[in-house]
Amino acid sequence: MKLRDIRNFFGLRFHLLMLVGLFLAIPSRGAIGIDATVWREQNTTSRTVSTPAFSTASGNELLLAFVSADGPTSGTNTTVSSVAGAGLTWVLVKRTNTQLGTAEIWRAFAASPLNNVTVTATLSQTVASLITLMSFTGVDTSGTNGSGAIGATGTGNANPGAPTATLITTRNNSWVFGVGNDWDKAITRTPGPNQTIVHQMLATVGDTYWVQRQNAATPLSGTSVTINDTAPTSDRYNLSIVEALPATGGGGSTFAISGTISPASLGSGTVVALSGTSSATATADGSGNYSFGGLANGSYTVTPTKTGLTFSPTSQPVTINGASATGVNFAVQTWTISGTAGIGGATVTLSGTSSGT
Repeated sequence: MKLRDIRNFFGLRFHLLMLVGLFLAIPSRGAIGIDATVWREQNTTSRTVSTPAFSTASGNELLLAFVSADGPTSGTNTTVSSVAGAGLTWVLVKRTNTQLGTAEIWRAFAASPLNNVTVTATLSQTVASLITLMSFTGVDTSGTNGSGAIGATGTGNANPGAPTATLITTRNNSWVFGVGNDWDKAITRTPGPNQTIVHQMLATVGDTYWVQRQNAATPLSGTSVTINDTAPTSDRYNLSIVEALPATGGGGSTFAISGTISPASLGSGTVVALSGTSSATATADGSGNYSFGGLANGSYTVTPTKTGLTFSPTSQPVTINGASATGVNFAVQTWTISGTAGIGGATVTLSGTSSGT
């Protein structure tokens, strides 16, 4: 082989390797990435908690502020009154404060890269708290203030119990995150399978505040995904979780409708029918959650049914216009049977559809 041919041969191989490397370096379509992650532990009681200064690497990023805080032993429980900062509009995604304290998720969308900004949560009480800020690349950019990048949400609470909350994913390759508060003890969490603690604060007031995520995105829409801890099991907790949605592939954006049938003990197994622009059915899971994914813009009606139960409302109209619709919730109607036995201390037994004494 001549020297010129040798040079041409190796030159061709070099260009091929460069092309392969360039191909491998291109992010896959529809993949969510984590960019900025910062947090601030507010052990000194205060009405506000602010992140450290942070910057983002690109535009079109979803920002989620996870806030967990202490609550008073009596009176009105704590909430996050507002979130502000980075020149963005912040909107509440999910709040759980059934038990003492609160665990909340707020969203915003940054069309341009951010440089050396902070975000502040204002609380309704002067308490200890934790704010954790995460930004995400590769998300759905439709809707307003990040609404298109938000899928299903979930909530959990108990007094006491092992922290757990579940949602049903509404898009392939979405990623689930959660935030919680434990009012009883400052104790380390033990995350459930395939999960990671992003950050946890063992507060000096004797609380635990934490943020947790699935290790990776969930491949398929319609998957039941749980954020949970196997320990501790003897404390009260609040837990809020959210599904972050990736950008859609070709064919335009699609959205989701999701909600809860409560109480879960009755709502579990309810068949939920979707009609209108498209039709489908879903079954509420053990926590009463249901969802429909892959929906185009249009007008829909959601109707729950389960033998022997009546729901309030009986159905709900939902309009999809560039964003998913969450919180399309229904309650099982219940009634009371009462009367007078005529004999003090008599035991009255109920049997049939339900039983009791």
